[in-house]
Amino acid sequence: MCLPKTRDIIYSEGKNLKYAVLDDDLGFRRRNAKRFGGPSNMERSQRPATRTDINSMFSLFTTWLDEPTVTFCGPSQVQNIPGTTPYRNNTALVGAVFFNGPKFKDILKDLPTTVVRYGEDAMFFLSLLSRGHGNRASDEFCFVNGSLSGKVAENVWDQTKYEDVWRDHQLIEKHFPDFFKVLLDDDGNRIKGGYRDYGKVKTYWSKCYKSSQIKKYDWEIQQPTRRRKGSKPMTKSNYGIPGSNRVTLGNELVEEIRQRFEDDRDNRFQLYLLSSGIRRKYLDKKSGNYTDEFQSWYKKTKMDELYGSLANFTKYAMCGEVVNYVGTKTSNPDKYLKQLPVSVGSLYEISMILRSDEDLFKMCLHYTPRRSSLNEEKYDWKTPRPALINKSITELKVRTWRQKWENPPPPKQKRTDKRTLKFVTIQVNGELFDFDRKTGDKTGCVDLPDVEEFLTKLRSLFDEQTEQRFKLTDELEYLTNGYYKNKNKNDVTRNIKKGKSDRSGRYK
Repeated sequence: MCLPKTRDIIYSEGKNLKYAVLDDDLGFRRRNAKRFGGPSNMERSQRPATRTDINSMFSLFTTWLDEPTVTFCGPSQVQNIPGTTPYRNNTALVGAVFFNGPKFKDILKDLPTTVVRYGEDAMFFLSLLSRGHGNRASDEFCFVNGSLSGKVAENVWDQTKYEDVWRDHQLIEKHFPDFFKVLLDDDGNRIKGGYRDYGKVKTYWSKCYKSSQIKKYDWEIQQPTRRRKGSKPMTKSNYGIPGSNRVTLGNELVEEIRQRFEDDRDNRFQLYLLSSGIRRKYLDKKSGNYTDEFQSWYKKTKMDELYGSLANFTKYAMCGEVVNYVGTKTSNPDKYLKQLPVSVGSLYEISMILRSDEDLFKMCLHYTPRRSSLNEEKYDWKTPRPALINKSITELKVRTWRQKWENPPPPKQKRTDKRTLKFVTIQVNGELFDFDRKTGDKTGCVDLPDVEEFLTKLRSLFDEQTEQRFKLTDELEYLTNGYYKNKNKNDVTRNIKKGKSDRSGRYK
C-alpha cells in the first residue's frame, strides 16, 4: 500500500494548493492544433513537447482548475485516439493529474484513498466525480508512459499477483457497481487484456459525474425514485434543434448520444418499477380488481392522459415485474437488464413468460426454446440461439413465440393424409382488429387473448385417437399479424413520430 499512502499524503498536504501528481516515467507530447480546427503549428501530427509547450500546458491546466465544473484535469495518453475538440470532460485520467485542492478539502477525509492498492486512482477519481467534482482531459497535450512501453524499468508491478488485482477490482466494483465493471466471460473468468494484462474493466466516468447531478435510481420496486425537483421545464429554448457546433462529429457527440439512450432506458425502467409498486399496493388480491381508492385517484388525477386505460396501466406494471426480477434475482443483472427491450408491448409479452414459468424465462435469456408438444420432456426441447429476450425483440415476435409454445403446431402430415373433408367452419368477429383511433386502446367485443383461449379449448378436445379422424387447422398467425398491424396503425405515439402525411400533391 506504499503508493496509495504516498498519494494520500500528497492529497492532504495539497488541500490548500493547486498541484500535480506525476508519474516519474512520462514523456509529454503536443498534437497539431490543425487536428482541432486551428491553424497548423507543427510539421507533423504531433511532436515531443518543448519547454514552451510544457509551460503552455501548465498555464492551460491552471486556468481550467479555476472553472467551477473542473476540480482535476490532465493530459491524455498518446495511444488514445483524439477527438476533433481539444479536450473532453469527465473522462479517464491517469499518470499526470492536476488538482485544485481547496475544492475538495472538506470531503477529503471521507474519500477512499487507501482502500485498495491496485486501481486506487480510479476509486479516488470516481469518488470525486460521484460527488460533483468534474474533470477534463486534454487531447492536445498528451504523454507517453515509459514503463508501459518497456523503455523504463518497472519495479512496482514486479511482485504483483493476479489474485490481488482481481480482489481490489472487485472492491472498486462493490463501491461503484453502476460505474466500474470487471468484465467476465460466460464462464465467469476475467476477460484478458486491460492495464498490464491483469484483466479488462469498464469504467463509466461521465455517467458517474452525471449521477451526482440527479438522484440515483434503485432497481427494487419498493423504493421508486421520485422525479427531481427543479428539473428544466419544457420550453422552446430547451427543445429546439441544437446548433452545428454541438452536433460536430466527435467523441463528445458520441458520448452524449450514448448517455441519452442510457438515461432514456433508465427512466423507462424506473417508470415501470414505480407502476409495479403502485399495482402491488392497490390491487385487491381476492377480487383481482384495483381498489376503489385507486380507481378514484386514477380518474381524479387524469392518469389516463399518461397511461391510457387501466388495462394499459397494468401493462406498465407488469413490465416493472420483469425489470425487478432481472435486476434483483438473476446472476448478472447488469448484463440481462441491457438485454431487455424498452417498449411496453414487448416487455409486457415477456412478463407473461415470467408469470407462467421462471425457469423458462431464464432459458429465454439465453435461447429461443421450442417444443413439439405440451407433454414433451424438458430435455427434449430444442434450444437454438439467439436468445428470445433481446433488446430488439418486437411485441409481435414474442406473442407469436408464446402462441407456438403454449399451443405447439401439429406435425406436418404426409401427402397421403385423407382428412380432407370440410366439416366445421369457425369464424371470429371482425372487431378483433378494432382499436380506438384517438387513444389507440382496444375496442370491440373480442380481443386476441380471447381467440387464443378459445383455440386452446378446441385443442384440448383432441387426443391421439381423435387426431386420426379429425384435423384442426387454425389461422392464428394470420389473425395475430392482422391484430398487430391494426394496433400499430392506431398507435398514437407512432403516428405522432411520423407526422401528418403531405397530401398537397393530390390537388395539383
